[in-house]
Amino acid sequence: MEGWRGTSGAAKVRRGRLTRKIIKIAVLGLFLWCIYVGFRAVLGWIVGLPKVREVEVTGARTVNPEEVVERCGVRPGDRLYKVDIKEVVERVKGIPWVRDVEVHRSLFGKLVLKIEERKPVALLVAGRLFPVDADGVVLSPLKVPPDLPLITGVPEEGIKIGRRINYPPAERALRWICGVGDVEPGLLDEISEVNAEEGRLTAYLTDGTEVVLGGRPRQDASYLRAVLQRLSQEGRKARFLDLRFSCQVVARF
Repeated sequence: MEGWRGTSGAAKVRRGRLTRKIIKIAVLGLFLWCIYVGFRAVLGWIVGLPKVREVEVTGARTVNPEEVVERCGVRPGDRLYKVDIKEVVERVKGIPWVRDVEVHRSLFGKLVLKIEERKPVALLVAGRLFPVDADGVVLSPLKVPPDLPLITGVPEEGIKIGRRINYPPAERALRWICGVGDVEPGLLDEISEVNAEEGRLTAYLTDGTEVVLGGRPRQDASYLRAVLQRLSQEGRKARFLDLRFSCQVVARF
């Protein structure tokens, strides 16, 4: 009988320990559940409470900020943290002059759009003067065109604002201008026009000199700079230069 009672007492101890363990687990589970519910409540408050008070545009010099605000599709009163950033970026990048945009949200209800504009490097002459950037994207005309080299001989049907140039000779002319700008940027100040006719590229300097280009920007820039410096030292002016030949420049006076 005493042995049976001892066994029964040990069983009660084990049952007591198991009960306490279950209670601890239940309390811990309840505690974690409360944390989860509280976290969801706080997250819901953050996402749902702040509203858009203002849409601010920075970095816009050529682009009209009002157009950016209109295009982004966000209005005052919208839930700030429910704004689809990716969609806003895609909408704003639909403006031809916008190369990229960063979107930032403030807890105080401000949505900031930081604009990176495209930088024109030349002007396409096709009925009007269309700025074009180094990527070949045609931009909408400006009231006051910038002082940049002209690309002539481009058919109007090859021009679509917001899209890349769709005319191979004009693409060659643009690559030549960009290439010279990389190695001899100051030389572009002396180039008035690059004609993009089929077969060859011809540049016209600001003093009227006609220059048949070799199509190799680095070599052409080196030859042209050397010839112009020599002619300036000699006090002479050429009417025609041909850069298509290796190691020599043909000139007519």
